[in-house]
Amino acid sequence: MEKELWVWKGRPLCFTKHAIREMYVLSFTPDDMIKMLNFGINCPKSRRQKGIIEICTDYQGNNYKIVVADDISHWRNDPCWTVIHIKRFNWS
Repeated sequence: MEKELWVWKGRPLCFTKHAIREMYVLSFTPDDMIKMLNFGINCPKSRRQKGIIEICTDYQGNNYKIVVADDISHWRNDPCWTVIHIKRFNWS
């Protein structure tokens, strides 16, 4: 089995096309995403369905919200985390 490039909480980290576009606009790399997820907290008042996590984090002086889904890697049929959305927001 080959080594995973990006791992969070013991599972590979995957990205949707939409999340990759958002990362590009915000100038983030997958390594930045790992840092943000590791130092983030579960967002208060999150109303996502079961299996979807919202992580709120302060990174490089700005606040971000990252939405991660508990998923299955379709090409390897293994459990993974999939980043589906990232955005900057004002934390109150």
